[in-house]
Amino acid sequence: MTNYYLMQVTPAILPHSFEELRQKMDRICVVAGRVQIDLCDGKMGRETTWMPEGTEKLPYLDTIDYEFDVMVYDWRTILPNILSLHIGRIVMHVDSFTEEDCVEIANICSGKQITLGLAVSNDVELEHFDELIRIVRHKYPTIFIQVMGIKHIGEQGQFFDESCIERILHLKKTFGDLTIQVDGGMRPETAPKVKEAGAETIVVGSYLMRHDDICEAYSELSSIE
Repeated sequence: MTNYYLMQVTPAILPHSFEELRQKMDRICVVAGRVQIDLCDGKMGRETTWMPEGTEKLPYLDTIDYEFDVMVYDWRTILPNILSLHIGRIVMHVDSFTEEDCVEIANICSGKQITLGLAVSNDVELEHFDELIRIVRHKYPTIFIQVMGIKHIGEQGQFFDESCIERILHLKKTFGDLTIQVDGGMRPETAPKVKEAGAETIVVGSYLMRHDDICEAYSELSSIE
């Protein structure tokens, strides 16, 4: 059955420096109202990226809704710096989170007006992910789910992982009122598959940033029916 809505397309930047972030934002700002910034420690996420100090001024902050994707084991250290940047959304990878960690991240986000995304790698059992979602949601209702469209987090340009389709179907059936976004492997051939499964948002990195005409590429993805 076709889902008759247009997906939200969120460009993704994996910046190795703040200057690289600024340069890429100059391209993205003309097409999108939201952008995801990938932060990786070289361990959880394969790349090693720029890490905010908390004093930076994000470009186009008055017109862009920033979402930070935190692929960092030592998240307690970096999170205060991220939240100091006045962003609206954050994604936490909760593969190894305990119940106590879930409560802690909910408490940290409380009062910050942050929309909190929860993600796990595709080799994490869905039953475990379900339980973590329930724990966080009980404490902090403003959440969404991020499903990975690739096998290895924190590295752009990977092939699409077909196993994410079953994960989307399961999560949509279990948490139907929560928005599901898919991060990784998104291009015109794969985006319709995740939309058909129930995803409302796709996060796109290399397909957009490597395209000669980013406006054309963005329009192509955002018009998928």
